[in-house]
Amino acid sequence: MMKKLVLGLVLAAVAVGGSAFTTPKKSIVENFLIQPLTGIFLRVTTANGGCINLLSTLQCRYAVTSAGRLYIPAQAWYTNEDIISFLNAGYIEEMQVTANGIYLII
Repeated sequence: MMKKLVLGLVLAAVAVGGSAFTTPKKSIVENFLIQPLTGIFLRVTTANGGCINLLSTLQCRYAVTSAGRLYIPAQAWYTNEDIISFLNAGYIEEMQVTANGIYLII
């Protein structure tokens, strides 16, 4: 009976410890998140291109910070809730838009 208990504890420890070695989620490499459709954000390398924020309380373009490149998971698209979470965590920053172009403030 004691051997079964010890064996059960060992197997449980291996199962818990083994989960620590799973492959981490891939993070993004792009520099910007843009909103091509209301409520949907995509990751892009440059901030040029179609971007709207009709009926949205969020900005159209966001610059990804160095922390964001580490912690924003690579997904096909992001929701408004994701963007708010990334802003609060410091993973993205609002971009300043000028008449002559878009600039990343570092």
